Amino acid sequence: MKKVLTVVKGLGINGISNIIFLCYKNLDKSKIQMDFAITLDIEDKYRKEIENNGSILYEIPVRDKNPIKYIKDLSGIIKNNKYEVIHVHGNSSMIILEIIAGILGGAKIRIAHSHNTTCSNDKLSIFLRPIFNILCNVRISCGEAAGKWMFGKKDFITIQNGIDMSQYNFLEEERTRVRLDLGIDNELLIGHVGGFNYQKNHEKLIGIFKKLLDRDKNVKLLLVGDGENKKHIEKLVKDLNIEKNVIFYGISNNVSELMKAIDVFILPSRFEGLPCVLIEAQALGIPCLVSSNVSKEAKIADNIEYIDLNLEDEFWVDKICNIDISNRYRKSIIAKKRLEDRGYNIKSIVKRLEQIYSGI
Repeated sequence: MKKVLTVVKGLGINGISNIIFLCYKNLDKSKIQMDFAITLDIEDKYRKEIENNGSILYEIPVRDKNPIKYIKDLSGIIKNNKYEVIHVHGNSSMIILEIIAGILGGAKIRIAHSHNTTCSNDKLSIFLRPIFNILCNVRISCGEAAGKWMFGKKDFITIQNGIDMSQYNFLEEERTRVRLDLGIDNELLIGHVGGFNYQKNHEKLIGIFKKLLDRDKNVKLLLVGDGENKKHIEKLVKDLNIEKNVIFYGISNNVSELMKAIDVFILPSRFEGLPCVLIEAQALGIPCLVSSNVSKEAKIADNIEYIDLNLEDEFWVDKICNIDISNRYRKSIIAKKRLEDRGYNIKSIVKRLEQIYSGI
């Protein structure tokens, strides 16, 4: 049995954590033992899943406070427990610390996995890139843009942010049921799923929605997620006097159900790699208006349109008002077929990971 240590900063309700655990859930645990090392918080549902599957969770101090101690602690875990594979998730060459720990701990396979197209310190990341690329011996990316960002001109393997296709079957009666639970009748429901942070750009989203509401009172906005900017966005909504039309749902353990209720999905992000939420939205046949700063690789089906983030809110509103929201079932079927063909089924993704872990 291969022993794999997955290393990630934290495990919250977000796209990266969801992908990691979707893979973990579908791994052949008779062949692969996957354990986890984290430095930040972990959601209870992930902790329980790790415990219930007999895996080990190591919670170690944040690396920024004492990098040398961090490397020593992590390399000790790898060495003492004989991990053959270390799989590190991140968005910059700064995960070189984990890769060094892997070398010191004796991990033969050292995987660096890129999930984004920028980071908080891009100059340092680029500076570290040459030595980083030498030390990691397997490079994985969620998409072409994210791979080029982290690895430069070095070769990397693209493994998409996949989904469990069985969870994304659109039926009109299910849409109606979820909308009733949300208190939505015949209103046009605009939706967004993502953490309240700088990257996701909720300020732009609220600006667009306010202009839309000025034009049509029969609209509502569903915001799913949490984060450090949530209170700021709640205040902005209150100051604009649109609270009655905005639903702050919070964190959800069943995003696929909520998304069935959405008529139009908007993602005005300042930057993105290949967001899983767009794969989910396409699978459900939802028309999507997306910032041009989001990777173009995310467009698999025909229900995504990219818009320059610098364009006026009114331009976005015009697009919303002219979107065709009919035939969701048919659009979902077509999109899921395309996603399957492009390798977004989680089961085929896990098979590829198992091959990498086995050294193939």
